Amino acid sequence: AKEAESARAGRSDAETQRLRKRLMTRRDQLTAEIDQAEGRIHAINESFCDPQFFDSTPREKVRKLESEQGQLAAKIAEWMSEWERLEGELAELA
Repeated sequence: AKEAESARAGRSDAETQRLRKRLMTRRDQLTAEIDQAEGRIHAINESFCDPQFFDSTPREKVRKLESEQGQLAAKIAEWMSEWERLEGELAELA
């Protein structure tokens, strides 16, 4: 919102377009990161759903996957927050 406000307050059309492009690029990067992380969480969940998984997998590996799953979920929440902020800024620039 702050960058969009500055854009309206005195940036030229070219500067506003550069800012818009930069915000769109970052938004697209976040979308890709979120998609990748969600895919990994899905793969972990699929492993956990296999009836043989917990019987045949060492407890340490299960703990690592649980930890990875939690870290990815936290990262996704963080990225979603940033993505929403960027969408707001882009809307203000429109």
